[in-house]
Amino acid sequence: MLRPGSVRVDKNASVNGFNILRVTLDVTALTTPALASFVVTSGSNTLSFSGALVVVPPTPTFVSAGVISAAPYVGIPGGVSPGGIYTVYFANAPNLGPATGVSNGGYDAYGNLPTTLAGVSVTCDGVPAPMFYSSAGQLNFQVPFEVAGKTSTKVVVNYLGSSSAAVTVPVVPVQPDFFTFADGKAVIAFNLADHTINTAQNPAARGSYVEVYGTGVGKVSYTISTGRGAPALPAGFTGNYSYSVGGSPAVPAPFGGWTPFSVGLAQWDVLIPTGIATGAVPIVVTDASGATSQPGATIFVK
Repeated sequence: MLRPGSVRVDKNASVNGFNILRVTLDVTALTTPALASFVVTSGSNTLSFSGALVVVPPTPTFVSAGVISAAPYVGIPGGVSPGGIYTVYFANAPNLGPATGVSNGGYDAYGNLPTTLAGVSVTCDGVPAPMFYSSAGQLNFQVPFEVAGKTSTKVVVNYLGSSSAAVTVPVVPVQPDFFTFADGKAVIAFNLADHTINTAQNPAARGSYVEVYGTGVGKVSYTISTGRGAPALPAGFTGNYSYSVGGSPAVPAPFGGWTPFSVGLAQWDVLIPTGIATGAVPIVVTDASGATSQPGATIFVK
């Protein structure tokens, strides 16, 4: 569409003695690349240019603070950690990615998650990131383990051939975060006594074990490949985590690390102390480096 009032003669440029006529066109955003034609009409004279333009999807735009851990429902910025599940929120949504969100279809024949989903891909320092979800305003992906040992990584989003600028995002070795329900507080956890979901209506008993889920445990002592399910745990592996429930003193966690056979999913198995209060109680896990899970996270105890 011709922008009203944009037609002007460029008196500083000419072709064959004629000044160049400049106009501004507003092009409707497309979700797939396409050829476009335009027609110039002056009185009874018409000039047509067929297939003169290639219209591509909008260029993805986001900022470093828009790359956050995918685990907490409310989202917590602060960089990325190797192997964790992260989210990109776009600055110019909803014109990017598929209008309807698309989740990946699972592993391919070689046991890898896809690195392109609905025409969208993400790279970290050029390494393709496995994709979990793609939509007009949000992407979920695994940060490649290849960023381990770095202090930052350059993240690029490509949508059907349109690439964003490289955005520098801090890298931290470990960033433990719990997955939560929509309130951003209640942690997604299982009561191990009966393998049921921990909820206000189904709290865990004091003195029982609970398995809480999250991401961000970083590079561990055994090898895990980007985009592939974590292997079975080595004998005796417990991780380097301590935990506190309901304000109890911190004690070593029986287990903290990547969930076997899952991509980017972490878990912590904890024993609920017997002397704490009941109801929604705070839970915190802490890595040996001092990195802690997000504040305000809770599980339900009876």
